[in-house]
Amino acid sequence: MAHDTYLFVSASSDLRFLEPTVLRQDQVPQFRRLGQIAGIVGLVVGFTPNCFSVLQVEGRLILQNGSHRAYALRQLGLTHAPAVIQRVSRREELPVVAAQPVTKDPNLYLKSLRPPLLKDYFDEQLRTIVTVPRVNRQVKVVFASEALDLAEPA
Repeated sequence: MAHDTYLFVSASSDLRFLEPTVLRQDQVPQFRRLGQIAGIVGLVVGFTPNCFSVLQVEGRLILQNGSHRAYALRQLGLTHAPAVIQRVSRREELPVVAAQPVTKDPNLYLKSLRPPLLKDYFDEQLRTIVTVPRVNRQVKVVFASEALDLAEPA
C-alpha cells in the first residue's frame, strides 16, 4: 500500500473504521521518533460491541441492530441476550439515533397496532431464507496531511 494507506481484512463483516483519536506519547511507548513529537493521531479500526442495540421510544422497544443474530439465538433456544438500550425522549431525536427504516416510517414502529416483530422471522409466510456466501471484509484507511504558513495577526 502507499505510505498514507493501510488495509485491514477480516472474516467478520463487523470490521470497520471506528474513530480517529489523539494519543499521548506515553500511550505509544514503542514508537521510534524521527523528530520532536508535537502530537500523535491514531486511526482506530476494529469491531463494535457484539450486543443488541435497542431504542426505547414512546413506550416501545425497537431492535435497532442485530435482528438476524436475535433470530439465530432464538432458533438455538436462547431467550435472553445482552442489549444496549438507548432511551429516546422525543421523536425529534430519531434522525440522530435511529436506523433508516425507523426514521423513514416512524409510525410503523411507534403507532401501528401490529409493528414488525421478531417472531415474524419464524413465520414461513413472511420470511425468505437466503444463502449468502462468506466473504472477507476489507477496510482501507487513507489519511492526508497539509501544512500551511499562516500570517501573524496584526
